[in-house]
Amino acid sequence: MSRKPTTTTDSPNSVSVLHERWLTRRQIAEHYGFSVRWVVRQTAAGMPGHKICGEYRYRLSEVDAWLGVQQTPIAA
Repeated sequence: MSRKPTTTTDSPNSVSVLHERWLTRRQIAEHYGFSVRWVVRQTAAGMPGHKICGEYRYRLSEVDAWLGVQQTPIAA
C-alpha cells in the first residue's frame, strides 16, 4: 500500500512536509524581521520547534500556522 506524502497545501507547487527544509533560529528571525531573541521567547511560549543535535530547528509551515493561531482574536 503506497501512501501519498502530506503536503502543506493542495497547489501543484506545494512543498511536501517530508521535504521541507529545517530552518535555524537565525533564519526564522530573518524571515519574520525579528531578532533571534524573539525566536527564543516565542519557542518558550510554545512556538513549534524541534531540537536536533542540540540546536532548535523550525519548519516554516509549522511556525506560520502557529503565528496565525496566536493572532486570531478569541470570540467573547
